[in-house]
Amino acid sequence: MEFVVKEDKDKFELMKKMVDFQKNVKQPKKDKNNPFSKSSYASLQSVQETAVEALEPLGLSFFQDFGINNEGKTLSVQTIIISNLGMIKFNPIVLPLEKITAQGVGSASTYARRYALTTNLAIVADEDDDGNNASNVSKNGYNKQNNGYQKHNYQQQPKANQSKPLNESEKLKDEEIRYNNNAKQAIEKIGKQNAQQIFVKAKQIYKIDDIKKCRANDLANLNSYVEAEVKGQITKLGAMTND
Repeated sequence: MEFVVKEDKDKFELMKKMVDFQKNVKQPKKDKNNPFSKSSYASLQSVQETAVEALEPLGLSFFQDFGINNEGKTLSVQTIIISNLGMIKFNPIVLPLEKITAQGVGSASTYARRYALTTNLAIVADEDDDGNNASNVSKNGYNKQNNGYQKHNYQQQPKANQSKPLNESEKLKDEEIRYNNNAKQAIEKIGKQNAQQIFVKAKQIYKIDDIKKCRANDLANLNSYVEAEVKGQITKLGAMTND
Protein backbone atom coordinates (compact mmCIF):
# COMPACT_ATOMS: atom_id res chain seq x y z
CA MET A 1 0.00 0.00 0.00
CA GLU A 2 1.35 3.43 -0.94
CA PHE A 3 0.03 6.84 0.12
CA VAL A 4 0.58 9.61 -2.42
CA VAL A 5 0.06 12.91 -0.56
CA LYS A 6 1.61 16.36 -0.35
CA GLU A 7 1.97 16.43 3.44
CA ASP A 8 2.27 13.78 6.13
CA LYS A 9 -0.86 15.00 7.89
CA ASP A 10 -2.85 14.20 4.75
CA LYS A 11 -1.73 10.58 5.03
CA PHE A 12 -3.22 10.30 8.50
CA GLU A 13 -6.41 12.01 7.37
CA LEU A 14 -6.72 9.45 4.58
CA MET A 15 -6.14 6.64 7.06
CA LYS A 16 -8.89 8.03 9.27
CA LYS A 17 -11.24 8.10 6.30
CA MET A 18 -10.47 4.45 5.55
CA VAL A 19 -11.18 3.56 9.19
CA ASP A 20 -14.51 5.39 8.89
CA PHE A 21 -15.15 3.49 5.68
CA GLN A 22 -14.66 0.17 7.50
CA LYS A 23 -17.07 1.27 10.21
CA ASN A 24 -19.80 2.29 7.77
CA VAL A 25 -19.48 -0.18 4.90
CA LYS A 26 -22.29 -2.70 4.56
CA GLN A 27 -21.49 -6.15 3.29
CA PRO A 28 -22.67 -6.65 -0.31
CA LYS A 29 -25.71 -8.65 -1.25
CA LYS A 30 -24.73 -12.18 -2.27
CA ASP A 31 -26.63 -12.20 -5.54
CA LYS A 32 -24.86 -15.09 -7.32
CA ASN A 33 -24.67 -18.84 -6.69
CA ASN A 34 -21.71 -21.16 -7.15
CA PRO A 35 -23.06 -24.56 -8.24
CA PHE A 36 -19.76 -26.29 -7.52
CA SER A 37 -19.42 -25.29 -3.87
CA LYS A 38 -23.19 -24.86 -3.44
CA SER A 39 -22.66 -21.44 -1.91
CA SER A 40 -23.62 -17.85 -2.72
CA TYR A 41 -21.34 -14.89 -3.40
CA ALA A 42 -21.52 -11.21 -4.31
CA SER A 43 -21.05 -10.26 -7.96
CA LEU A 44 -18.62 -7.56 -9.09
CA GLN A 45 -21.53 -5.16 -9.52
CA SER A 46 -22.77 -5.82 -6.00
CA VAL A 47 -19.27 -5.29 -4.54
CA GLN A 48 -18.78 -2.07 -6.51
CA GLU A 49 -22.13 -0.66 -5.42
CA THR A 50 -21.29 -1.46 -1.79
CA ALA A 51 -17.89 0.22 -2.05
CA VAL A 52 -19.24 3.37 -3.74
CA GLU A 53 -22.07 3.70 -1.22
CA ALA A 54 -19.61 3.83 1.70
CA LEU A 55 -16.82 5.76 -0.03
CA GLU A 56 -18.79 8.67 -1.52
CA PRO A 57 -19.95 10.24 1.81
CA LEU A 58 -16.28 10.38 2.84
CA GLY A 59 -15.21 12.16 -0.33
CA LEU A 60 -13.49 9.04 -1.63
CA SER A 61 -13.75 7.18 -4.92
CA PHE A 62 -11.86 4.37 -6.59
CA PHE A 63 -10.73 3.12 -9.94
CA GLN A 64 -8.96 -0.02 -11.06
CA ASP A 65 -6.29 -0.64 -13.66
CA PHE A 66 -5.31 -4.05 -14.99
CA GLY A 67 -2.72 -5.48 -17.32
CA ILE A 68 -1.47 -8.82 -18.64
CA ASN A 69 2.02 -9.81 -17.52
CA ASN A 70 4.60 -12.60 -17.85
CA GLU A 71 3.93 -13.20 -21.54
CA GLY A 72 0.22 -13.65 -20.97
CA LYS A 73 0.56 -15.98 -17.98
CA THR A 74 -0.79 -13.62 -15.32
CA LEU A 75 -3.24 -10.76 -14.99
CA SER A 76 -2.76 -7.97 -12.46
CA VAL A 77 -5.31 -5.51 -11.07
CA GLN A 78 -4.48 -2.45 -8.99
CA THR A 79 -7.07 -0.59 -6.92
CA ILE A 80 -6.51 3.12 -6.27
CA ILE A 81 -8.49 5.26 -3.82
CA ILE A 82 -8.55 8.97 -4.67
CA SER A 83 -9.67 12.09 -2.80
CA ASN A 84 -8.76 15.76 -2.49
CA LEU A 85 -6.10 14.72 0.07
CA GLY A 86 -4.26 12.42 -2.32
CA MET A 87 -4.29 8.75 -3.30
CA ILE A 88 -3.97 5.31 -1.77
CA LYS A 89 -2.40 2.86 -4.20
CA PHE A 90 -2.89 -0.74 -3.14
CA ASN A 91 -0.43 -3.41 -4.19
CA PRO A 92 -1.56 -5.11 -7.42
CA ILE A 93 -3.43 -8.39 -7.13
CA VAL A 94 -1.83 -10.92 -9.49
CA LEU A 95 -3.75 -13.98 -10.67
CA PRO A 96 -2.89 -16.74 -13.18
CA LEU A 97 -4.42 -16.38 -16.63
CA GLU A 98 -5.50 -19.73 -18.06
CA LYS A 99 -6.76 -18.68 -21.51
CA ILE A 100 -5.46 -15.79 -23.62
CA THR A 101 -8.75 -15.23 -25.42
CA ALA A 102 -11.25 -12.39 -25.29
CA GLN A 103 -13.58 -14.52 -23.19
CA GLY A 104 -10.79 -15.82 -20.97
CA VAL A 105 -9.30 -12.38 -20.32
CA GLY A 106 -12.76 -10.88 -19.76
CA SER A 107 -13.72 -13.55 -17.25
CA ALA A 108 -10.37 -13.34 -15.44
CA SER A 109 -10.44 -9.54 -15.26
CA THR A 110 -13.96 -9.56 -13.79
CA TYR A 111 -12.91 -12.03 -11.13
CA ALA A 112 -9.65 -10.17 -10.45
CA ARG A 113 -11.39 -6.79 -10.09
CA ARG A 114 -13.89 -8.30 -7.66
CA TYR A 115 -11.16 -10.11 -5.74
CA ALA A 116 -8.99 -6.98 -5.57
CA LEU A 117 -11.82 -4.81 -4.24
CA THR A 118 -12.85 -7.29 -1.57
CA THR A 119 -9.24 -7.89 -0.49
CA ASN A 120 -8.11 -4.25 -0.47
CA LEU A 121 -11.28 -2.88 1.16
CA ALA A 122 -11.91 -5.87 3.48
CA ILE A 123 -15.33 -6.54 2.00
CA VAL A 124 -16.76 -10.03 2.48
CA ALA A 125 -18.15 -11.24 -0.83
CA ASP A 126 -18.18 -15.00 -0.21
CA GLU A 127 -19.71 -17.26 2.39
CA ASP A 128 -17.36 -18.17 5.23
CA ASP A 129 -15.90 -21.65 4.65
CA ASP A 130 -14.33 -21.75 8.12
CA GLY A 131 -10.83 -21.64 6.60
CA ASN A 132 -11.25 -24.86 4.61
CA ASN A 133 -10.18 -23.40 1.28
CA ALA A 134 -7.11 -21.80 2.82
CA SER A 135 -6.06 -25.12 4.33
CA ASN A 136 -7.08 -27.18 1.29
CA VAL A 137 -9.52 -29.18 3.37
CA SER A 138 -13.09 -29.69 2.18
CA LYS A 139 -16.09 -29.68 4.51
CA ASN A 140 -16.16 -33.48 4.67
CA GLY A 141 -12.57 -33.52 5.94
CA TYR A 142 -10.73 -34.70 2.81
CA ASN A 143 -7.43 -33.18 1.79
CA LYS A 144 -7.76 -31.63 -1.70
CA GLN A 145 -4.02 -31.78 -2.35
CA ASN A 146 -4.20 -35.57 -2.15
CA ASN A 147 -6.99 -35.98 -4.71
CA GLY A 148 -9.63 -36.20 -2.00
CA TYR A 149 -8.65 -39.62 -0.68
CA GLN A 150 -6.48 -38.92 2.37
CA LYS A 151 -8.08 -37.67 5.56
CA HIS A 152 -6.31 -35.82 8.33
CA ASN A 153 -4.90 -38.17 10.93
CA TYR A 154 -6.84 -36.54 13.72
CA GLN A 155 -10.09 -37.13 11.81
CA GLN A 156 -9.33 -40.81 11.35
CA GLN A 157 -9.06 -41.46 15.08
CA PRO A 158 -11.96 -43.38 16.62
CA LYS A 159 -14.23 -41.36 18.86
CA ALA A 160 -12.90 -43.18 21.90
CA ASN A 161 -9.39 -41.87 21.17
CA GLN A 162 -10.27 -38.24 20.51
CA SER A 163 -9.24 -37.27 24.04
CA LYS A 164 -5.68 -38.51 23.47
CA PRO A 165 -3.02 -35.80 23.10
CA LEU A 166 -2.20 -34.89 19.53
CA ASN A 167 1.14 -36.02 18.19
CA GLU A 168 3.65 -33.61 16.66
CA SER A 169 2.32 -34.08 13.12
CA GLU A 170 -1.27 -33.45 14.19
CA LYS A 171 -0.29 -30.39 16.22
CA LEU A 172 1.60 -28.96 13.25
CA LYS A 173 -1.41 -29.51 10.97
CA ASP A 174 -3.66 -27.66 13.42
CA GLU A 175 -1.20 -24.78 13.62
CA GLU A 176 -0.99 -24.65 9.80
CA ILE A 177 -4.77 -24.22 9.65
CA ARG A 178 -4.55 -21.54 12.35
CA TYR A 179 -1.76 -19.84 10.36
CA ASN A 180 -3.87 -19.75 7.19
CA ASN A 181 -6.86 -18.39 9.08
CA ASN A 182 -4.66 -15.70 10.67
CA ALA A 183 -3.32 -14.71 7.24
CA LYS A 184 -6.82 -14.37 5.80
CA GLN A 185 -8.14 -12.37 8.75
CA ALA A 186 -5.06 -10.12 8.90
CA ILE A 187 -5.50 -9.11 5.25
CA GLU A 188 -9.19 -8.42 5.78
CA LYS A 189 -8.68 -6.34 8.93
CA ILE A 190 -5.46 -4.37 8.39
CA GLY A 191 -4.70 -4.67 4.66
CA LYS A 192 -2.36 -6.88 2.67
CA GLN A 193 0.82 -4.82 3.08
CA ASN A 194 0.51 -4.46 6.86
CA ALA A 195 -0.28 -8.16 7.17
CA GLN A 196 2.74 -9.10 5.07
CA GLN A 197 5.03 -6.99 7.24
CA ILE A 198 3.80 -8.70 10.40
CA PHE A 199 4.22 -12.19 8.95
CA VAL A 200 7.70 -11.45 7.59
CA LYS A 201 8.83 -10.11 10.97
CA ALA A 202 7.28 -13.08 12.79
CA LYS A 203 9.12 -15.55 10.57
CA GLN A 204 12.36 -13.73 11.21
CA ILE A 205 11.84 -13.75 14.98
CA TYR A 206 11.06 -17.46 15.15
CA LYS A 207 13.45 -18.37 12.31
CA ILE A 208 10.81 -20.12 10.21
CA ASP A 209 11.33 -20.38 6.46
CA ASP A 210 8.78 -23.10 5.70
CA ILE A 211 5.80 -23.62 8.01
CA LYS A 212 5.54 -27.26 6.90
CA LYS A 213 9.10 -27.97 8.05
CA CYS A 214 9.12 -26.38 11.49
CA ARG A 215 8.15 -27.55 14.97
CA ALA A 216 4.53 -27.23 16.04
CA ASN A 217 5.48 -25.21 19.13
CA ASP A 218 7.46 -22.70 17.05
CA LEU A 219 4.54 -22.22 14.66
CA ALA A 220 2.17 -21.89 17.63
CA ASN A 221 4.38 -19.10 19.02
CA LEU A 222 4.43 -17.41 15.62
CA ASN A 223 0.63 -17.58 15.42
CA SER A 224 0.26 -16.05 18.88
CA TYR A 225 2.66 -13.24 17.93
CA VAL A 226 0.74 -12.52 14.71
CA GLU A 227 -2.60 -12.46 16.48
CA ALA A 228 -1.29 -10.01 19.08
CA GLU A 229 0.28 -7.75 16.43
CA VAL A 230 -2.88 -7.68 14.30
CA LYS A 231 -4.95 -6.85 17.37
CA GLY A 232 -2.53 -4.04 18.19
CA GLN A 233 -2.76 -2.62 14.65
CA ILE A 234 -6.57 -2.63 14.83
CA THR A 235 -6.48 -0.84 18.19
CA LYS A 236 -4.02 1.72 16.82
CA LEU A 237 -6.20 2.47 13.80
CA GLY A 238 -9.24 2.80 16.05
CA ALA A 239 -7.44 5.23 18.34
CA MET A 240 -6.52 7.45 15.40
CA THR A 241 -10.18 8.17 14.75
CA ASN A 242 -10.52 9.66 18.23
CA ASP A 243 -7.66 12.17 17.80
